Amino acid sequence: MTVILRARADITLDAFYRVAWQGEAVRFDPEALARMAACREAFLGLLESDDALVIYGVTSGYGQMARLRFSPEERKRHARRPPHAAAASFGEPLPERVARGIVLARLANFVEGHAAIDSLVSEFALKHPDVLFVISAGNEGPGVSTLGFPGSAEYILSVCALFPGAFSGRRPPGLAIDSDVIAEFSSRGGEVARPDLCAPGLAYSNVPKWNLGEEISGGTSMAAPQVA
Repeated sequence: MTVILRARADITLDAFYRVAWQGEAVRFDPEALARMAACREAFLGLLESDDALVIYGVTSGYGQMARLRFSPEERKRHARRPPHAAAASFGEPLPERVARGIVLARLANFVEGHAAIDSLVSEFALKHPDVLFVISAGNEGPGVSTLGFPGSAEYILSVCALFPGAFSGRRPPGLAIDSDVIAEFSSRGGEVARPDLCAPGLAYSNVPKWNLGEEISGGTSMAAPQVA
């Protein structure tokens, strides 16, 4: 048996059980494949239409490197670079049923050609008022109206990143940063009245040997957990 996905509505509890527990295969319906292909072409057209366009992780670096802006050729190289950080983990591997369930759930952001995480988060938060979502604002700053989903969802707490003055190091008199300032990369509001609050956006982490020298990471992903 194979689970056929035409839309997000096809990812039901029954489908989840069949894929995660019973090991059934998953296949996209031809209509879904065509829709995804059309959305991809539209996105590529958007990138080609404006060399100054800023899309976090696509035309810019990640985290504290979000200030970098890639040329068209650099974007292609960046897209081909293996996501080592996302592929690395620690501890015992997750059970196969858990890994299969996670991958199936992530297909919800593909099957209709665009993500819907903001509306899903808002809907869940509204149904469960005893649960507080603390979500990173994003790293597409410093321009206004750079905060997007899921930090733009309703009924959640959106967190921006501060650069702690203690990390400014030795500076000439008059140039020292004595207080925390909003990090340059941290997304700002404008069209939406967000973020809600800020927290230090730097963190130390043990890293795999291939990433030694980058033990300090920066980003709103480091700020949100401190609030949570």
